[in-house]
Amino acid sequence: MAHGSLSQFKADLARKKAREDKRNTNFGNYGTLDTRQRKKTEYDFPDLTNAELQEVKQKIREKIKAQRRTRLQIRITLFVTLIACVILLFWYLKQ
Repeated sequence: MAHGSLSQFKADLARKKAREDKRNTNFGNYGTLDTRQRKKTEYDFPDLTNAELQEVKQKIREKIKAQRRTRLQIRITLFVTLIACVILLFWYLKQ
């Protein structure tokens, strides 16, 4: 760049500015992905009484138990199917 012309230098600056403008439009008003500049998200949750809170907690516990039961049933079914396939394979190969 030491021996380049002034017009080349100006063109280089223009290209750099165009790239910078394009990058800024991609990220909206933020300019970068720096999370320190963003505001914290505020949630508007309703205030629950103790009885309502206990009811919500109980529903969550029941949902988790149901999911665990379902996962266990799937694992047992897969295990039994795998064992049955292995037994049938050995029986088929033995004949």
